Amino acid sequence: CKAMKGNPKFDALEASGVNAFNGCSGLTGDLTLPKLATVPNYMFYRCGFDGVLSAPEATSVGGFTFAENKFTSASLPKLKVVSGNAFRACTKMRTLELAPDFTSIEAGGLINCSALAEVTPALFPDSIAKVDRISLQNAGLDGMDLVFPKGFDGLTVNAANESGAFDSTKIRS
Repeated sequence: CKAMKGNPKFDALEASGVNAFNGCSGLTGDLTLPKLATVPNYMFYRCGFDGVLSAPEATSVGGFTFAENKFTSASLPKLKVVSGNAFRACTKMRTLELAPDFTSIEAGGLINCSALAEVTPALFPDSIAKVDRISLQNAGLDGMDLVFPKGFDGLTVNAANESGAFDSTKIRS
């Protein structure tokens, strides 16, 4: 895998296993996964991609799947759950598109995504049920006006003040 370089095409890929491309650090450019619905744990961990991530059919993304890449944006319009550490330390990612009815951000899901400035739909749609511990720490949200749905109580231990996830952020419902 270390010998893989450049921007391979995954247009025909419909299934893959855990760790399939983990550590292929020579990969660059955009990552387009037009047919992949389930993206397993660690599949593209630390690969080096530095363009746009597009996974229009992805409904399931495992832990650390896209972590530590340099994506500038990510579009996963059918993804309802941001798994633990799925985008950990994607420090160049400015925008993220999820399913309009996404339900949760698990532990570390967007941790250290320090450039993150826009999430579509709104970061906390009415469908949100859970924001897990340290899921948003250092996620570029400082100063954003975060609006939770009325009655939302899914902020779990350490998700907010104790982890620093929402320092300098206005939170209201």
